[in-house]
Amino acid sequence: MNEIPNNSPGAKLDYRLDGEARALYHWQYRTRYNEIIARAQPGDILTPDIVPVISLISNSRLNWSTFDLRGVDRNPLENVVYPGKSAHIDFTQSEYGTVTKEELDIICDAIFGRNCKRQDNLYFTYLEALNQIGFTAFYTPLPNHPLHVRLVHQLQIENPDLRDVGKGIKEEMVKVWTKVKEI
Repeated sequence: MNEIPNNSPGAKLDYRLDGEARALYHWQYRTRYNEIIARAQPGDILTPDIVPVISLISNSRLNWSTFDLRGVDRNPLENVVYPGKSAHIDFTQSEYGTVTKEELDIICDAIFGRNCKRQDNLYFTYLEALNQIGFTAFYTPLPNHPLHVRLVHQLQIENPDLRDVGKGIKEEMVKVWTKVKEI
């Protein structure tokens, strides 16, 4: 068993205990994860006071079809039976609009288990903006991605059998995301 390093809020140490998700190796991820689990349980609806910023990585420029639901988007997660798109609770300073190459690699490693590729683009939005266009963020941690969220539109909460939301709703979704620049 690994010895637990000083994990006080000021300690910036990368470590992972036996059996933990790989994402928790990064101190930035672990710090945000500890903050979240103190305030939210799997399946909870997240509010802007708990999670102000949501991020996602896309390998292309966002357009309305980015938010088309695919097969896995319909599978129940952590008691959330509604279909929706995956994103993650931001654990960096991406809401300031820039990240370094090292920060971007940490994000990709935490989420995908690899360094970022040239075509990987990081985007962020404020949860409040998503709420204003009818989306709800559910906390749906995955075994290797404990800060995972599912974004569900109100129409799909009202009718979980709805195949997808319309193009107009997805076009509104695109407008609330901002691409983070690598510095």
